[in-house]
Amino acid sequence: MRKYFIIFSAVIFLGLSFFFVKKYLLVSDKDRVMKTMRLAENFLERKDHVSFMKQISMEYLDDYGYTWATLFFVVKNTLNRYENISISLSQVNIEIEENTASVDFLATVEAKPLSGESFADMGRFTLKMKKEGSRWKIVWSGENPYSFY
Repeated sequence: MRKYFIIFSAVIFLGLSFFFVKKYLLVSDKDRVMKTMRLAENFLERKDHVSFMKQISMEYLDDYGYTWATLFFVVKNTLNRYENISISLSQVNIEIEENTASVDFLATVEAKPLSGESFADMGRFTLKMKKEGSRWKIVWSGENPYSFY
């Protein structure tokens, strides 16, 4: 009986070890960047501006002059004007160089304001991200103009 317990314990230990290694050690930087993008998308849909801002670096500065602090209030006030928001990211292209990443993507947004009709819009965006510890955080964002080739 003790022999089976030792074998069972060893199997459980090896299984948990494999899970840990796969989940935490074998994750690529592209996967981590994509995780940050998906977290940001989900927090916006849930209108959780506090959790959304955890995906933004304290070094954030964009072309409009928004810093982390000003972006916090812009996001909070914007989300409070909507009943529901649905975001879909596609055509995601991630380029990583050392501890920085550039992410180009197409975002489609469907939203219903507190007063008014639902609407849908889409745009092409670029994010610049920086690796902070093992996490990737957004340090710059901008909209790319439409272009037809």
